[in-house]
Amino acid sequence: KNELIVAPTGSGKTFTLLTAAIKNNVKMVFTVPNKAVVQQLKEQWGDKVGASYGNIQIKKQLEKHKVVISTINKLSHLKDFDLSDYVLVCDEKHTHITTVDFRADVIYTAGKVKEKFKKNIDITATPEPLNLLEYDNVKKFIKKDDIKYNIKITQTQQRKSVLIEKIKKCDSDYIVVLNNDIAFNDVCCTFFK
Repeated sequence: KNELIVAPTGSGKTFTLLTAAIKNNVKMVFTVPNKAVVQQLKEQWGDKVGASYGNIQIKKQLEKHKVVISTINKLSHLKDFDLSDYVLVCDEKHTHITTVDFRADVIYTAGKVKEKFKKNIDITATPEPLNLLEYDNVKKFIKKDDIKYNIKITQTQQRKSVLIEKIKKCDSDYIVVLNNDIAFNDVCCTFFK
């Protein structure tokens, strides 16, 4: 039920999870550290996602959208909401530890509400402050400069260029390709089950 994904900064963690959730019709609450990031992601994703920060109510957003991006503060508004069909993603999870001095109440409440979700996925590039024993599964993606890729440019039905990277050799049962701008990932949906 509790997963941690660790990958380098700029590797596309946020983009990959949001893309996979939208593509697979996953009900998701995606929390980020502050409203500026919520606004940025809402602008980037448009009507495909809802956004909750400030006076924008998260419950109303969940009624309209399968995927809602919010600040962690908004989780306290979901104490009486049925979240058993939802996945919770906490982006930049390490900030829950590093900002606990002035956000203790918010983080404590979020921890209680977190138990109501069918699955929890925390993502970070900085796992050091986290207690890895709290997780049922930890996926760590590392960057290796010497990996060889087959790279192919193709056209989608919408006539947009898509970069497809296929790793020639992989010792894992799961292949996740991360990139800042695009993600081609047929197995990422396994994180949501």
